[in-house]
Amino acid sequence: MSFHTSLRFAIAAQAMSLQELVDELRARGVRISVSTLSAWQTGRSRPEGVRSLEALPFLEELLGLDRGTLRAGLPARRPRGRRPAWEAALATRHATLWRSSDAVRRLLAKVDADWSALASPQPLSQRSQCWVNRDGREAAARTSRLLRAGPGGAERFVSVYRFAALSQAPRITTVGGCTPARFRADPESGLAVFEFLLDRPLREGESAVVDVGLLCPSGRGESHFTCRVHSGARMVCLEAVFDSGRIPDGCFAYYQEHSGGRPRVLRRVSDAERGARFQHVEVDPVPGIYGVRWG
Repeated sequence: MSFHTSLRFAIAAQAMSLQELVDELRARGVRISVSTLSAWQTGRSRPEGVRSLEALPFLEELLGLDRGTLRAGLPARRPRGRRPAWEAALATRHATLWRSSDAVRRLLAKVDADWSALASPQPLSQRSQCWVNRDGREAAARTSRLLRAGPGGAERFVSVYRFAALSQAPRITTVGGCTPARFRADPESGLAVFEFLLDRPLREGESAVVDVGLLCPSGRGESHFTCRVHSGARMVCLEAVFDSGRIPDGCFAYYQEHSGGRPRVLRRVSDAERGARFQHVEVDPVPGIYGVRWG
């Protein structure tokens, strides 16, 4: 019997709510969220990381299952050892797009992910919007993506955000085509990672549009925003919307090959064009970092 089927039947047999299970696990020093358990029992995701796998014996004990029952239902893991050359190259490329790449890698591991999760399912197009307040700082953001599943399909996607400060968790204001699952943050670097479960699991080659809106943490904000574009993307759109009382003197879109690269201006707004909304679109964009800066 598959992992998720065994888990679902066992929970039903014990007549336990997911919250009760989470509370019992926490009493044993195991931290698993309700959304994670829900995704596991419906088959939308499965335990893959070390911490998730270590939670299984405790789950089996609480659900009255023989030790190893849940683990036996998981598909075989990829053999350990040296990673294929393409995978190592992918990790290296992704790491160059982040100034604090070690912090990003650690956060991804906390949601059972690695660098490959940032490009799987593949973002074919992305529209990133930013709302700027009267102080000239980023107040809210919204990202819409067209995702396409690769081999093995897709049940979730992972997004990494960087904020000027993380005095509190960013608040999700809108979602479309997905449901928030896990959230992890590193206040020192200002990085946060979100895991979202797709409303409908995708088979290989299938596509879906997802939409996520965030309210940025209060405190010091940024006077720019960025998005990272990976190989295979067909379009990226960056849009800044300014408070009517704070139209910037200047605004430009730029590109960086990597986090330490010299920014190359793609389009600059002249005085005659200056207004409350700035938009820049790249078709068949070169992989790298795209951003908008205002002043």
